[in-house]
Amino acid sequence: MRHHGKTPTSTTYSALKKLATQGHLIKEATYAIEDPFFEMWIRSRR
Repeated sequence: MRHHGKTPTSTTYSALKKLATQGHLIKEATYAIEDPFFEMWIRSRR
């Protein structure tokens, strides 16, 4: 996840951890979105 200066880093990582715990993200070397439809929704809201 790239940091764009919009959200504090701790908030970003807390959100990533929660999404990974809920099964929405996969954490390997980086984070990846599990569900392609969820990814499309996230990208459309940028």
